[in-house]
Amino acid sequence: MPRTIATILGFALACSIGAGCGDDETTPPTGDNGGTGGAPVAGKAGSNAAGSNAAGANAAGSGADDLDLYGSFNVSFVPADPDTMSAARTSIIGKVNDGPTPSPEVWTVENEANGCKLYLPKRVLCQPACGSEAACGGDGMCIPYPKATGVGTATLTGVGATPIAMDPIADNYQPKSSSSVPYPPCSEGDTLKLAAAGGGHAAFEISAKCIAPLTFGGQYTLQKDQALKLTWSAPGRADLATIAVKLDISHHGGSTGKVECEVADTGSLEVPAAFISRLLELGAAGFPTVSVTRKVIGAGSGKAKNVTLTVAAPIELPVMIPGLVSCSEDTDCPSGQTCQTNRLCK
Repeated sequence: MPRTIATILGFALACSIGAGCGDDETTPPTGDNGGTGGAPVAGKAGSNAAGSNAAGANAAGSGADDLDLYGSFNVSFVPADPDTMSAARTSIIGKVNDGPTPSPEVWTVENEANGCKLYLPKRVLCQPACGSEAACGGDGMCIPYPKATGVGTATLTGVGATPIAMDPIADNYQPKSSSSVPYPPCSEGDTLKLAAAGGGHAAFEISAKCIAPLTFGGQYTLQKDQALKLTWSAPGRADLATIAVKLDISHHGGSTGKVECEVADTGSLEVPAAFISRLLELGAAGFPTVSVTRKVIGAGSGKAKNVTLTVAAPIELPVMIPGLVSCSEDTDCPSGQTCQTNRLCK
């Protein structure tokens, strides 16, 4: 049955949020940077010490009004899950940081076609190791993680009849438990607006259009030398949203490669056969998946130009690979096989 992805997390969102997955060496933000902490970057730090701040001007202790803000507020359509008997719901979450969020993974683009890119991991080593407060960048330098910062009360309008006021709890913005959040949260083409009072920063507003709910189902099988043809429900207005696709068949074993696509919301996409053959050649782990996300992104301005309001409908499905049996424990495997650390029966 389909498995849903929470906010994008992870949407902070990737090449999947149009943050520009680039050239031969890049760290794409991922449809699973789900994140509310802003788009990951593979930038360079001034030193290899985790305690230094690569962004310089964003060092803790500097005047709050001088900081460029990074982050996102995400309104996600979460469909019903028959496996857990959970009803469809709307997820709203936000987070703002005092700098960009570096990714712990660095990727290179090996191939590109049909709006899709095939990424291979780039192995980098930082000496000394960066520890838990920084990520190792593509140049072998440690890039410190940013710190969360409050932006005062954030009020979301356009979701239901009553504005939703949110204050940060544990560095995250979410509706109060008493808030009534409808599903779907809005109608296609409606305008959503996020207004932040600012706190120690300047106040800002972000707007984004609402999307249509997404339907994406069926069974998909990966075969060597065969393209992967994906279909989803077409929107009422094709001009509003884009579609982000991620195909990852090795994430439980230490990723050996992935495909990410950013395409028009036409209702279908063909991932080239060469990409599928290459992923299978690189190797698979247990529970391979493909995800499709319909999304619209609005951005702030001024010091908040790197803060986004994302309206997204993400759905993740398992993909089948002939001969591959996924497992969580030995009892999931055929007689004589055991469950390996990469979630495959052997």
